[in-house]
Amino acid sequence: MSIVKVKKIASEIVKSENLAEKRKLDFLGMVPCPIKPKFHEFYEKTAKEYFLSTGRALYAHVPLECGCQGTEGEKRFVNILDIPSIDMFPDLVAAFSFMDFFNSGFQSRFFSKGYFRHIPTVPLNRDFQGLGLEDPDGDFNIYSVFPTVIMVDKRKLGNLPVPKSFGDLLDPVYKGQITIPSGHGTVSSLFPMYILKEFGEAGLQALDDNVGNILHGAKMAKIAGTMNSECTPIYVITWFFAKTCAQTQYVDIIWPEDGAYIDPMYLIAKKELPQESELLLNMLTGADFSGFLAENFFPTANGMVDNRLPQGAKMKWIGWHFLKNNKIEELTVRIEKIFDKHIKPEYKN
Repeated sequence: MSIVKVKKIASEIVKSENLAEKRKLDFLGMVPCPIKPKFHEFYEKTAKEYFLSTGRALYAHVPLECGCQGTEGEKRFVNILDIPSIDMFPDLVAAFSFMDFFNSGFQSRFFSKGYFRHIPTVPLNRDFQGLGLEDPDGDFNIYSVFPTVIMVDKRKLGNLPVPKSFGDLLDPVYKGQITIPSGHGTVSSLFPMYILKEFGEAGLQALDDNVGNILHGAKMAKIAGTMNSECTPIYVITWFFAKTCAQTQYVDIIWPEDGAYIDPMYLIAKKELPQESELLLNMLTGADFSGFLAENFFPTANGMVDNRLPQGAKMKWIGWHFLKNNKIEELTVRIEKIFDKHIKPEYKN
């Protein structure tokens, strides 16, 4: 059988409008946009190997689209909130950030019920030790993160003090001087949510006062250090995008002294996984994929991998108590309403 035919058969992609109308997925694989192509390659290799050894194709949804197209496409193919029962829940899920899996209604239906298994990371990477990333209920398994850092344009900063922590960014001296991340047409709720958790309502208001623009991380990296009219002196940006900024003579990356806020990449695995899902699980947590993540500024939990963090760099986790004792979907809507005024019309959905 030709390799082309094997590749076509080995990754059967869902085409339905509603997951509830189709059979259960073996695997649902979602990762941040910058690593989607390589992630897809890792998946295809594993799916092909499984097909060659068993003759069975995996039934999976591993989207490649990014931006608004990707977001809407994922919802169209697999509407997480429409999964009707545990029997229709995918055997293995790879997801990231505070997506629909953290919806309070979804949580009450599927989590803390013993459906899913804890996946220990042995040895745990030293960079992850003491962060409290292990879900006390054993449902979510964080295998990697993407940290948020501060990036400053030294020319535009002028006489303003260089911020050393996220708390510094709430100082009124930075009024209108900060750009924070967008999430494809709206504000990314992660950074404001961390601020709310750590500094309360006053902190959220102070951040609102100091925001001058909201842009996607790729756009920030492209314009920071240039004379573009959308530039601000300070950017809150993921480490990956900060490292892609070409204007290094004018721009400095600052790792917050009190820890970079982290966005999680996690696995949800049913307690009894079939062979094919075990293979994918091993791929996702193994040295090859973990090494790729670390090389691209996505620190990994795998203790055999060097995450190449700056010396003395710390990370900070929002905490399971916060995530499980708040209605994250309501907080997200509230944050979007607060910061919507900072998004230019041409960048909105």
